[in-house]
Order: sequence, then C-alpha cells, then structure tokens
Amino acid sequence: MPILRYLLGALIGAYALFSLFPIATDAAFKLGMFDNPTGEVALMIPLWQATAWWHLALWLVVVALFLVAAWRLLRGGRAMAPYAAAFILDMALWATMKTLPAYGQVFTPAELRSDNYILAFMVACGVLLWLGERRRAQPAPA
Repeated sequence: MPILRYLLGALIGAYALFSLFPIATDAAFKLGMFDNPTGEVALMIPLWQATAWWHLALWLVVVALFLVAAWRLLRGGRAMAPYAAAFILDMALWATMKTLPAYGQVFTPAELRSDNYILAFMVACGVLLWLGERRRAQPAPA
C-alpha cells in the first residue's frame, strides 16, 4: 500500500526533523549562543547543563537513522532495519535522559506523560512498518 508507506515516511521524517529542535537548542546553549535566556527558555537550562555532548551526538545519529528510514519508505525500499536501530537507540537515550534529576525539574507532569504518547506513536509506526514489509516479502499465491 503506497499510501501507507508515504504516510509513514512523512510521519517518521517529521518526527526526526522535530527532534532536531531540542538538539539544536541544547547545542546552542552549550556553545554560548544564548546570552541571557528568559522565560520558558530559561527553564530548560538545568537540563541543558546536565546533558552531555555524547548524548547530543548519539541523538543526531538517531535523527539520521529515522531520516534514512523515512527516505527509504518514500522511495519504496525497505526501512525496518534503520527504523528499528533508530527506535532502540532513541529509547535507550530517552531512558538515560529520564534518569537525570533535571529532567523531572524542567517538565510538568503532563509534559512527562506526553513521552508515553510519543512512545506509543513510535511503536505504532514500527508495527505498521513491520506489517507492511512482511506483507511485501510474502510471495503472491499461485
């Protein structure tokens, strides 16, 4: 079903591009590009200070893998391997991030619950992707 592939490709690509925003803002803070952050931006400072550069680098790898998966979906190729690798690495990074005390400080309980919605969305995308590729791999009945 090409429509499902295009929809999944667009959703996964959008998620990957959306994920660039926190990486970019954290890196900009670490590089001193925020002179005197105020308001909502200032609330993120404890988390930015607690996040290591290696974490941001691995997060970029996750974004790249999701973009590869999205590109392959849009081009009609197989995307499960890069998607699964991105998903596993993303969940590992998310789990390490949640252990930081600053993570619980900067987000409200409602914002923390939204992590579960994102996880459910990513699992649903993975299941749909797996079912679609499994269906494509089955030979047509004779």
